[in-house]
Amino acid sequence: MKRALILLILLLLLTAAGCIGRAIQPAPPTPTATPASALNLAPPAVANGQSQFQKHQCVSCHGPQAAGGVGPQLARTTLDFPHFLEKVRNAIPPKPAYSPQELPDQDVYDIYAWLQQIQAGAKPTLIAPPAVQVQPGQETLPDGPILGMSLWTGLRCDGCHGAFAQGAAQAPALAGLSYPYERERAKMRQTAAEIPEHSADFIHDVVLKRLYQWLQQGAQPLGGC
Repeated sequence: MKRALILLILLLLLTAAGCIGRAIQPAPPTPTATPASALNLAPPAVANGQSQFQKHQCVSCHGPQAAGGVGPQLARTTLDFPHFLEKVRNAIPPKPAYSPQELPDQDVYDIYAWLQQIQAGAKPTLIAPPAVQVQPGQETLPDGPILGMSLWTGLRCDGCHGAFAQGAAQAPALAGLSYPYERERAKMRQTAAEIPEHSADFIHDVVLKRLYQWLQQGAQPLGGC
């Protein structure tokens, strides 16, 4: 018994000595944006950047010359490219986030180059969208203009149908729907068993109808998008 106690004490002393001698490891560094040089990008094509800016409907919120509107001015942005790319990939609603499949890094780089060469113009008058927080299952909407993009991103529709309902690998395009609302509603409810987000518990009829208007008409900054 006495021998066992002595061995236990020796083991504890050796363990303590090992801990005391061990260097304290520093905390891991805070993640930073990927440097542009590590992205293996080709020299930017400014003309393609302007084309991509229009194609992906950036003009709807930031204006045709990126001077601002619903969203802030992007022309001659002071962000470096890695942080600009980070904002494109991890946008906060109501701005949609673009995946690399929707908008490749090279196209973002081209857009960035085009934004940098835009000549400074008149200071834009920003149109502040209503601060509407949309939650799944919400049954009513406040009076007045509602930012359609808030509904789209708040209900996570962009995750399957694309940032501006242009379609993606997971789901078809919905932008510019031309058939009646009742048809779209019926189609959604019929698929609710396979896609819970299509159920009335997730997206109520009132919210769905307002979202459908946005899908038909597109962004209208002065009318609440």
